[in-house]
Amino acid sequence: MRVAQSRELNVGTVIGKETPSGDAQPEILCVVLGGSTGTVVPERLMEPSARLVYISSEEFYRLVSGAPLRLRKLIRGRQFLVYMASEMARPLLAHFLVIAALLCPVRIVVLEPGGQLRIISRWRILADFVGIVTATLAAVKALVTFILRASRRRPLEFQSADVEKNGRTVVYLMANSSFSGTLTGGSVTHMAGVVNALSRLGIKITFVSAELFPNLDQEVRIEQVAPPPTAPALFSWYGLLLGRRLARRTLEVAHGDIAFVYQRLVPYNAAGMEVADRLAVPWIVEYNGSETWVTKRWGRGGMLLGLRATFERVALSSADRIVVVSDVLRQELLELGIPARRIRMHPNGVDANIYAPERLDGEGPIALRRKLGIDRYAFLCTFVGTFGRWHGAEVLAQAIAEWHAVDAAFIRQNKIMFLFIGDGQMMPEVRRRLASLVYSESVRFAGIVPHSDAPRYLAASDILLSPHVANTDGSRFFGSPTKLFEYMVMAKPIVASDLEQIGEVLRPSLNATDLPPLGRLPREDDQNIAILCRPGVPEDIRRGIVFLAENPAWRIVLGRNARKRVLERYTWEHHVRAVLAG
Repeated sequence: MRVAQSRELNVGTVIGKETPSGDAQPEILCVVLGGSTGTVVPERLMEPSARLVYISSEEFYRLVSGAPLRLRKLIRGRQFLVYMASEMARPLLAHFLVIAALLCPVRIVVLEPGGQLRIISRWRILADFVGIVTATLAAVKALVTFILRASRRRPLEFQSADVEKNGRTVVYLMANSSFSGTLTGGSVTHMAGVVNALSRLGIKITFVSAELFPNLDQEVRIEQVAPPPTAPALFSWYGLLLGRRLARRTLEVAHGDIAFVYQRLVPYNAAGMEVADRLAVPWIVEYNGSETWVTKRWGRGGMLLGLRATFERVALSSADRIVVVSDVLRQELLELGIPARRIRMHPNGVDANIYAPERLDGEGPIALRRKLGIDRYAFLCTFVGTFGRWHGAEVLAQAIAEWHAVDAAFIRQNKIMFLFIGDGQMMPEVRRRLASLVYSESVRFAGIVPHSDAPRYLAASDILLSPHVANTDGSRFFGSPTKLFEYMVMAKPIVASDLEQIGEVLRPSLNATDLPPLGRLPREDDQNIAILCRPGVPEDIRRGIVFLAENPAWRIVLGRNARKRVLERYTWEHHVRAVLAG
């Protein structure tokens, strides 16, 4: 392996020299591992002589599976750069190097997260191939072990009194693996909320994870595990290898009296089962929906989808208690044959200590608006999400576009602006619909923000938007959006889709198709919480925003009622008490 000797060398210097074609401006195909949509090589590592053509890791693998000849045409004769935007993406690196080598680039270079450049030799790539084979065999062994263990397992009866005894400890396994190095979204909020709520109820917590995790209380004991160095041939099987390491580390540090093991169920990771069996304690599984269902409808699917479904079903059948966040998921488990006594349902929640509007007033929101280029007197409408197919961000974008087309004057006169926070699968579509310069004055994209900064962005907003859409296959919406409860606790008016639990939590509410006339003030005892829209209807979103822009009294009442409701029913402490109920 040849290694660039100086950390000062940049991409252009290392790759650009010795260009076989003699081109003074070499074209380099760059695939980005980790980071978020739009991540590029930092400018400090570039020079004018290097011209990068980017391809996302998702697009790279889509071409591998569907159009390998097109990918070969892209790579062959070019220089190939793998930019590791995050250290958490390292288990995937070997795969990209092996595939790239088979497609005959001129040279392969890796740009490390710290800025070091490595020119990769063919011998190194051979070693990577061996590493993938070894990891795959280890994953197969772990899968067989799981099946044998699950076949022998008999679920235990969970007793809440077991947790309440003094000195008992709960082990929480963070089985998720992001590869991006950016932990965001509702799953992160949920995990932190549950762990902190358990701790605040006086229960000792040991949190075992392969990634640094944000926003955990100081009382939580954190054990970090080194992730597997290489993923198996099937990325989805990575959870099998990670699970082995999580289980091994947990059993090393699980001293004292353990009450139970808690794990969020993710594909091919049932580390909690092994730990619970070794310690002879209950295994609680948090189930937020079928990953098999998601992959089948929105992913690549494939012939191994049935194996994933079997793993999921066996894990659920083996759990001592299953926690779900909606009645739709509870019904799904009952149809699978899971006894009702082993299921606990409670919606997601919010940490009222973090999302506290009284601590976020003052100059902070004004400074944040200034940073984003938003007028301090603008009427700011904010969407937060991971831009999944169910979040409806593209519907909001369509509402903005149509509104500009029919009444741009109202938007300008009322200084209405829109802020999109986050990133994800549907972001390219959102940007496409809002690509025209017409929207540049009224739309801002904040990208992914640190989890700890989210309350500041909500505090800087005037109204908050939750335009979720129904599942395209006609199945019931099974989610419990954590952002909904964060919106509510901020005492801000909400415009949201009337969709399953979202509508249930926000009732009573105003209907976007039958809003009070202009000038009609709310009664002093009004109990409405939000404005509900028909899912997927852009016109309803526009109506709700116009109503709130023109009626400040209603904004105050709806925000006040939303905060009151969430504090009475939907904090994480409420959620955890329901989970532990006997």
